[in-house]
Amino acid sequence: MPMSMFYAPALSRRIGALNPIGQMSTFNLAHVLAHRNSKDYKLMISNIDAIAAQLLKFKRAGIPVLWRPLHEASGGWFWWGAHGPKPFKQLWRLLYRRFTHHFGLHNLIWVYTTSGTGKWFPGNRFVDIAGVDQYPKDMRDPLVGLWKNCWRNFPRKLLAVSEYGGVVDARREFQFGVYWDYAISWSGYTRPMHISRRLLRQLYHRSNMLTYVQVKQLGY
Repeated sequence: MPMSMFYAPALSRRIGALNPIGQMSTFNLAHVLAHRNSKDYKLMISNIDAIAAQLLKFKRAGIPVLWRPLHEASGGWFWWGAHGPKPFKQLWRLLYRRFTHHFGLHNLIWVYTTSGTGKWFPGNRFVDIAGVDQYPKDMRDPLVGLWKNCWRNFPRKLLAVSEYGGVVDARREFQFGVYWDYAISWSGYTRPMHISRRLLRQLYHRSNMLTYVQVKQLGY
């Protein structure tokens, strides 16, 4: 699942997840979107087009892509969310239209990262899947409250755990009436590498869970 981490236009450093909250970017997205003839706007479009050039390789190969750009905007720690929901939604729609209509990237499945509310939602036309990023202290947490919020706010969308700190316990989730369509374990200094092999086997061999390998065996 490619995930877009734009360089903030007019900045020489990459905006990464380890930077302190509030110091992620001085790039004023709202101002730039309101001034389409500006140097920063043109630079932003140039960056978008550079990403499109890479995604076109997947299109030519006939490969669909779970495309999750501009993630965790509501947290405010990335430049695309630092100035509130309005410019974020404008940027998302701009990105969607440029990729879809200008470049013909119809192989992208658009995954929007949500905190469970609809405040930042770009709109049904521009999103295929609503996903949540979660790192609970208890890996067995079925995320009931978050599931209910997503189900209520995005009733027409597939729902996913787009980042998870560990491996979801599908059996436990089903017991609580939680039915995510897919879940992705985040890699790094914690996560699956720090789970015993015995527990991993138990989690991945739930009768109500299909792994990537199993899906491939089904011919998808």
